[in-house]
Amino acid sequence: SPDDNQPSLSLGLIDAAEDIIRVRSIRIINRTSKRAKVTIQPLFRLAEQQESGAVKMKVKFNGEYRNSFHLGGNSHTHVKIHFYFKADLLPANAMGSGENGINPATLSMNEFDGYITISHSLSSSNIALPW
Repeated sequence: SPDDNQPSLSLGLIDAAEDIIRVRSIRIINRTSKRAKVTIQPLFRLAEQQESGAVKMKVKFNGEYRNSFHLGGNSHTHVKIHFYFKADLLPANAMGSGENGINPATLSMNEFDGYITISHSLSSSNIALPW
């Protein structure tokens, strides 16, 4: 984010009266000399957000929807994350400038967020990219 210079996938404000798709791209770099299996898993921060079905995510690599692929040594690629928003399943807009304007519960009612986890076969550590 611009505030802390840490990577994140911002979707911005989505005022959805109809179903929409947002696509974001992630550049994956393999800085080792060995071929690695890369796995990308989109996750929600809260289980109820995922269970609502209002937002779905798919990983697209080389024109195919899949969560894992192989990446050669000393190379890079781009992966697209497709966010699908079902307008009829999203909560009604709870934002306002009235008495609940600064209520944290009201402010977070319309937020959907989570992480894109990125792992590879040459390391036991993962990267968690907020969205």
